[in-house]
Amino acid sequence: MKKFFFSVVGLILIISAKGFASNPDDIIGKWMYFNEKGEQVNIEVYKEGDRYFGKIVWLQVPNYTAEFLEDEGHPEKDFPNVKLGAAKIDYKNPDAARRNDPIIGLIILKGVKYDADDDEWNDGFVYKADEGKTYTCFVKLENADKLKLKGYILGMPWLGKTRYWTRMK
Repeated sequence: MKKFFFSVVGLILIISAKGFASNPDDIIGKWMYFNEKGEQVNIEVYKEGDRYFGKIVWLQVPNYTAEFLEDEGHPEKDFPNVKLGAAKIDYKNPDAARRNDPIIGLIILKGVKYDADDDEWNDGFVYKADEGKTYTCFVKLENADKLKLKGYILGMPWLGKTRYWTRMK
């Protein structure tokens, strides 16, 4: 009886050490995070084929403010569509043809694919519009309502930044 008990306890510990097990579509839905300025950003994650994407669907501060223009060194000098009260655009995009794209609707999570062996979504990219840069990324569910997104460079996850998203109910 003791052997059976310790076997069951051991099995439970092994299973729980793996963490929160995911199904491929578990990341689909609406998520939110707070950007570096403490403003809420809402993302909708959706699926196309076997890949997952996330687009910005709502911003707490959707228009340019005087404080933003001051903090950014007055980008309106070089980008005429960046002006006080105007809807935010992707003006730092490295592709000049995309610099007037609105931030709301912008796809920031690009093409991650579920990897059952690692229980994560990887082989995709995350775009940081405030930098105009794209990073390799992976996504992992910490639990049903908390998503960990890690963006990094040079194929080295330790050279990156982690952001946590919270599922919206």
